[in-house]
Amino acid sequence: MTSRKLQALQNLAERPGTPHEGAVARAMLEKLTGRPFVPQPAPPPPPTRSRKNPKRRTSAAPVPDYLKDPLKMAFEVRSRFPLGTKVYYSGKGYPINSPGTVIAYERSGFCLLVDFEWFAISKVTPCSELGWHLAKKPIPQRQAEKLYPKGRAGR
Repeated sequence: MTSRKLQALQNLAERPGTPHEGAVARAMLEKLTGRPFVPQPAPPPPPTRSRKNPKRRTSAAPVPDYLKDPLKMAFEVRSRFPLGTKVYYSGKGYPINSPGTVIAYERSGFCLLVDFEWFAISKVTPCSELGWHLAKKPIPQRQAEKLYPKGRAGR
């Protein structure tokens, strides 16, 4: 019997799907190897990286209630960006202040379908607690340089 098959039997004996499978695998291992089955100890968990001075980050502003509840989030998205609203998107991989129009909502409420003026097809745009990449007015150039220092949003 090959070593791969013996290893597979040993794995099945240590972590069986059912108790009966484990008993059969242990009996087959004892018959094939000629010695009683002894489970191997589990390997120790990998070491965790720790910082020398761990500081807990606190946000400057409290988390709004609508971010904690999906229904409130969906309501907030729909109230901020009604259908047909002209929006400016500054998400990852897109130029800052890409103009578009809201044409639909995703069922979950966390995404919008935006029809960009410069793009041939519409794109699903996420709205998350990490940041609203949509705005009703273009972001001023000075503020855009602070938010997106490399000239592209989200990088």
